[in-house]
Amino acid sequence: KLSFSKLISDCRKFLQENPSEFILFSLKKEGEDHESDLSFEQCFCEIIKTEMSLWFLGNYIPTLDEVRGKCVLVRRFPLSRTNLDTLGIGIVFGEDTVFEYKFNEDPLQYVYCEDKYVIRGGNYHDVVT
Repeated sequence: KLSFSKLISDCRKFLQENPSEFILFSLKKEGEDHESDLSFEQCFCEIIKTEMSLWFLGNYIPTLDEVRGKCVLVRRFPLSRTNLDTLGIGIVFGEDTVFEYKFNEDPLQYVYCEDKYVIRGGNYHDVVT
């Protein structure tokens, strides 16, 4: 099982070894809340606050020069509260969908997303093998 801290460590290592690259890091909440006083958003903020230089957290599509060597957060959960000015590119959408999202009505800043993955009529292993 891969922990979130191990995933972040692997991302950091990859970016240190490949400083001209970036990682598009899509994050959403899965499952139910566990017994905690912190929200999903608060937990994520606690994790990244010690490594802010690793993250691009602007809510716009950046240039490549802005994000080389960083994880670009695509936040797929609504914000409740945070002490950060922004918390990534905010695109909240449902499951098994296709859509286009425009930022601030700017025709040059949009995302086209195909998130069609639900396997119908069988399980994953039957379809892949």
